[in-house]
Amino acid sequence: MNITDEELRQIEEITDLLEVAFRSNEVSFDKPEWRKAVKDSIAHHEGHLQSFGVTQATVDPYKILTWVGYFFGESDNSQRPRIVEAMLDTLNYCLGKETPPGGLDSTTKNYLHAYVLNEMNDQSDHGIGKNGVFMSFNCASQMKRMANRRLQKGWGGSSSGWGGSR
Repeated sequence: MNITDEELRQIEEITDLLEVAFRSNEVSFDKPEWRKAVKDSIAHHEGHLQSFGVTQATVDPYKILTWVGYFFGESDNSQRPRIVEAMLDTLNYCLGKETPPGGLDSTTKNYLHAYVLNEMNDQSDHGIGKNGVFMSFNCASQMKRMANRRLQKGWGGSSSGWGGSR
């Protein structure tokens, strides 16, 4: 499986957001480290698509932001807390731009920050890894979309879209 030129363009656009957050959090990074994090993320992304049989129309920003931030954070112990903070800030920024507006509250974001750092520091009993962070934001995004549909349609007494059978 190969990433297309259009998907690479989308990934570059998405990672530009992360670079801005790194700069504002005073995270220094050299190009080889950054390129390795992006390369590792693309490989992880390809594996994810293949493993779950996903056919994507566009690149999911939550996946790329999480995986690039996570791989980059794993590579730099000294800046790790700021890298994780920048990653979570960027993910939360994207979540906040969705309808209805708003992202995670600071308490939840702080918990996620602590969980990610625990995972990266080999305390996985009280940690969350790259896929867990992605799924946290993916679930929050899905809940926002469902809530927005309900707000626009009104409650019709149907449970369709609210879990149903598994």
